Amino acid sequence: MSYDFKKTIGGQLAEQYRQELMEAIEVPNHMLPEEYRNEKTGLRSLAELDTMHAKEHGPTQHQLDKAAKAQRIENYRQQWEDNETIEYDVDDDRQYRIEVAFVKGAVDNGWVEIDEDET
Repeated sequence: MSYDFKKTIGGQLAEQYRQELMEAIEVPNHMLPEEYRNEKTGLRSLAELDTMHAKEHGPTQHQLDKAAKAQRIENYRQQWEDNETIEYDVDDDRQYRIEVAFVKGAVDNGWVEIDEDET
């Protein structure tokens, strides 16, 4: 059993509060870039700005990664229900990027040292 705060009454109330707060806070035009300004009222709510930004920039890499992870988990669940085995999906490019980032972090934090002769 998994726990998802968003599905609880408290999570729903917190999301409703967040939405109402985003509607209530308004930002004046002089604080906004030209493309986000509202010439009619001179103000934009945070909710409007959030919507405009999402349309312009699309999903973030984090959102894409979460969606891919959810899809992989669903595939694994379905495989397990079908024949009680799991064939893992390996994204070689993603794994390589993560491993390189790990090693870079280890070097930057002094956990390991790189021999210049071996590079």
